[in-house]
Amino acid sequence: MGGRFGPKRLDADPQFELEMAVCDRYRIPHSEFLSWDEYDREKAIWWMVRERQRCRGCGTRPEEWDPEQGGHKDAYSAGTRMCPGCFHLETAREAGNGKQATGIHLVLKPRREVTGGTSAEHRP
Repeated sequence: MGGRFGPKRLDADPQFELEMAVCDRYRIPHSEFLSWDEYDREKAIWWMVRERQRCRGCGTRPEEWDPEQGGHKDAYSAGTRMCPGCFHLETAREAGNGKQATGIHLVLKPRREVTGGTSAEHRP
């Protein structure tokens, strides 16, 4: 595989690489993306560019912190938030002493799957 649409084109053509990233995000063929309205394509590409600027750790973008770019040096403050789902997963991990067989993952199941009822039956 190669030719005009091989990996080298992705490396050499930043526009094409962005278009393919958008296609991957929406799980569509490139030909479908090209059939979109020009403004919709531009919005999707700019959204992708913006998302790539986010820090993978905290989710903020550099310009949010930079006053010269309209940001603020104290754009955010750190806080805590409790997630009941993460709490249940961590409790299950601790109960097993953190040991799991290879390929086994802890998952959260909706109550209706566990009890066999509908979600409406479990509303307070």
